[in-house]
Amino acid sequence: MGEQRKSFLEQVQSQIKSKEAKAFVSAELHHHLNEVKNYWLQKGISEEQADEKAVTQMGNPISIGRNLNRIHRPKVDWLTLALFVAALLLGFLPLLSQGYMTGNHFSMYKVIFVVLGGILAFGMMFIDYRKMANKGWIFYLLGTLLLLFLTRYFNTLVEGQAVLKIGSLKIEGLMAIPFFLMAWAGFFQSNRFKMWQFLLLFFLSSYFFLQFSLTTLLIYVAMTFTMIWWSKLNKKKIAIVLGVGFALVTAWGIIGWMTVAYYQKQRLLSFINPYNSEEYFGLSKVHHLFMDAGWFGKHSFVDQMIPQANTNFVFLSFILLRVAVCNNSFSSSFFSCC
Repeated sequence: MGEQRKSFLEQVQSQIKSKEAKAFVSAELHHHLNEVKNYWLQKGISEEQADEKAVTQMGNPISIGRNLNRIHRPKVDWLTLALFVAALLLGFLPLLSQGYMTGNHFSMYKVIFVVLGGILAFGMMFIDYRKMANKGWIFYLLGTLLLLFLTRYFNTLVEGQAVLKIGSLKIEGLMAIPFFLMAWAGFFQSNRFKMWQFLLLFFLSSYFFLQFSLTTLLIYVAMTFTMIWWSKLNKKKIAIVLGVGFALVTAWGIIGWMTVAYYQKQRLLSFINPYNSEEYFGLSKVHHLFMDAGWFGKHSFVDQMIPQANTNFVFLSFILLRVAVCNNSFSSSFFSCC
């Protein structure tokens, strides 16, 4: 490479901030320079003169670099960012509806974890996940080790699920799903990944997830099957696997229905006929609260105790939110409903 060409490319790259764009720009400029150089070589001039003419013909390297920097400037996905911030803020609504935002340690924990989550998400924006495409086995191993560790060294049970609690931090099986998300993303983009490998790894990981909760397993299965449908594997084989999986789940459901306890059957049947529910806080009670709240709520629900208000009954908490906040002095002027 001639010194003039080298200097030209360095000046152009110095104006570009994106490291990834520098490589693409350099390759593109090399291609254009070679085209112009070949043109002048055909005119019968020397190679050195042709290279100089090609560089001169390209123009001012500083101006070119600035223009290319504007073109290749990383764009912020404002829609995704807005949805992410909205999701973080919505997490405070259940606490607000239950009156936990004033003088309660739950609010402090919520703020701390939201801030930490935001910092973590912001830091992950700078990670080039394409470089991890061939690290699927590492992520699969990390996820499996986390599940095995939790099944052996948990120190408390939350609603029957094994949880490792360290201070206010709770580590549960659901936290292993991101590792498997990265693992399957790496596996499915490889042309060498086979269906038998998928079946082996999927059933092995599903067994570990089943040790925690059925809900966690269903989330994992839905995630994996969605990813495999858009993978490079043969669609016919995928359809067969999904069909067999559905048949197995159906058979498991039928066998499970014949073996579960009476109260568990009643819980399932309550979704069909909520008014016959025998639960302490059944669907019939939830239905009455929804219907009686109307569009703007009623003050008679202010003292209503809702179990699992920030998880299972979070939507009900949102519906009754106006009632709760109307009794807080800091928000009465905003909602003007008290």
